[in-house]
Amino acid sequence: MIIGINAAAAIKQPRTGVEEYTYQLIKHLTMLP
Repeated sequence: MIIGINAAAAIKQPRTGVEEYTYQLIKHLTMLP
């Protein structure tokens, strides 16, 4: 399966709702085996 995520929101400072959600999603996806 291929998942595409627009990471532009994750690098925005300060992070609010969508930005924080995207950041956390990417962070936790990278921890998967």
